Amino acid sequence: MIRRMNVWQLIAHDHAYLAHLIAESRYTFGGSAIHDREEVLGGLIDELAAHAEALEASLYAPLRHLDRTRQLAEDLHHEHAQFLGQLDALARSRRGGFSSQMGMVLDVALIGQHLRRYTQELIPAAQELLSSAQVDAAAHAFVRAKMQTLKTRHGRTSDKLTLVRIARACAVCAAAAGIGYLAGRSASAKGRKLLVTSTR
Repeated sequence: MIRRMNVWQLIAHDHAYLAHLIAESRYTFGGSAIHDREEVLGGLIDELAAHAEALEASLYAPLRHLDRTRQLAEDLHHEHAQFLGQLDALARSRRGGFSSQMGMVLDVALIGQHLRRYTQELIPAAQELLSSAQVDAAAHAFVRAKMQTLKTRHGRTSDKLTLVRIARACAVCAAAAGIGYLAGRSASAKGRKLLVTSTR
C-alpha cells in the first residue's frame, strides 16, 4: 500500500532534517577543515531555501487570503528572507577565511526562532482555518515546490564532499517522501474515472 503523507507530516519531516543539519553545522566547528564547514553550511542554506519555497507554495498562499493570518504569512516570508540572506553572507565570508563560532551560533538561534514560529503560530492557525481540500492541495504544492527548488539549487554547484552528497540526498528523499501521496492521489483519481466510465 502506498503511504500518503499530509502537509503537517511533510513539514515535521523537514523540521527534523533541519535539526540534523544544524547539529552537523555545529559539529563542523569543532575542528573540521574549512571546506568541510563551508559545504555543511551550504547544505543547510539549500535546505532552508527549499523549505521556505515549499511553505510559500503550500501554506502562505492560502493564508494570505485570510484576514487573521495575512500579516503572519507576510512576516514569516520576510523573516525567512532576512536570515537566509545572513546565512548566504556568512557562507561567502567563510570562503575568504575564518569565521567565528559565535557568528554561527547567532545564525542558528535565528533559524530556531523562525522554526518555532512555524510550529507555534503558523501551523496551528492553518490547521484551524484551512479546509480539508486546501490541506490536500497544500501537500501537493509542498512536494512540488520543494523538489523543484532542490533540483534548481543542486544544479548550481559541483564537486561536493561525500558528507554533503549524502546529506543532500537525504533532503531529496525527505521531499520525495511525498511522492507516495501524489501517486496515491493519481491512482485514486484514475480509479474513480474508470468507475464512472464503466457505469455509464
